[in-house]
Amino acid sequence: MNILKDRFGRTFPYIRMSITDVCNFKCGYCLPNGYQVDKNDKRKFLHLDEIRRLSKCFSLLGVNKIRITGGEPTVRKDFFDIIKVLKFDSGIENIAITTNGYHLDQKAELLVKSGLTGINISIDSLNQETFKNITGHDRLPEILRGIKNLQDAGFENIKINAVLLNGINSSEKDFDQWSKFIEKNKVDFRYIELMRTGDNLEYFKKYHISSNQFKKYLDENESALLSKGDFVFADTSEDIEGSGNFTHLNSETPTFAGYHTIIARLIKEFDFRFLAYYFDSLAFRSQIQNKVKGVKVYSITNKILKESIMLYPPVQEQFEISSYLDSKIKQSLEITEKLKYEIKKLKSYRQSIISEAVTGKIDIRDWQPKKEIIHENL
Repeated sequence: MNILKDRFGRTFPYIRMSITDVCNFKCGYCLPNGYQVDKNDKRKFLHLDEIRRLSKCFSLLGVNKIRITGGEPTVRKDFFDIIKVLKFDSGIENIAITTNGYHLDQKAELLVKSGLTGINISIDSLNQETFKNITGHDRLPEILRGIKNLQDAGFENIKINAVLLNGINSSEKDFDQWSKFIEKNKVDFRYIELMRTGDNLEYFKKYHISSNQFKKYLDENESALLSKGDFVFADTSEDIEGSGNFTHLNSETPTFAGYHTIIARLIKEFDFRFLAYYFDSLAFRSQIQNKVKGVKVYSITNKILKESIMLYPPVQEQFEISSYLDSKIKQSLEITEKLKYEIKKLKSYRQSIISEAVTGKIDIRDWQPKKEIIHENL
């Protein structure tokens, strides 16, 4: 398999594809005067067939994720056709977009049905007036409705970006708003530092502020954050099999627990990986599933978790067990990826041979089906 690499040997399983530079917002740090059309500019954006061919080529080079960007990608009239081509006619598994959220409340259902797997939304402030001043549009309410509509439709992979601007959206009040929003809505969030470009020097000098300002806020408000090693259990599940679902924080990245969660924080030494495997085992999960109550939604409580019985070996043995399991699971994942690639090649071959046969590129006049050989027991 040919893998997309640069001269330093770095591989690229994920690429960004810009399908337009047109944007309908007027953000002060990007297009303060709005998008300006140059009548002498003869550039043409990628058309649908070019996007199809490019994505198929990237797929054969090991790319498994494409993020569609702009400008604002949703302003293209064939935007949903592009998503459909990428999702169902390219071999690419994960299709994401970065958007300003324009008319997101109206597009949410279509985005979910299109096969989209991820969405990044630019929201520079949760204050409606501040948002309007930054973007030139009073559309924050419709964007927030759009996020709710996405989640109501079962879409989970939602990320929010905000450009940090000194004196505009950098106060502790702004940070408080975001921390509460993240906890309630279960979305990923990141601040992006203002970039200096060739034509924004004065703007940069006036509004640039280090993202360490937000980190300082998080450090001073530790109760809002998870700590490395914490386990976070979902306190509800729509089916009995999902009762006991959890995640484990294994990094120093500041992370909020989110809404409808139960945090399990260790008070003695354990190997975190061993615990993760144990919590995912039938021995543990069956205890949870036998105690949860509900009809359409099953509720998990602190009491259920605390009463669960757990037998565990010494820490060194825990480490040996988790290392063994890490190795075996890595092997199984590698085999799975190889099989996925072979299946992808077979699908591509199938499409190719169908196309060539029906268009006459293959001469089948002398072709005869193979006769089935039947072995008889004598």
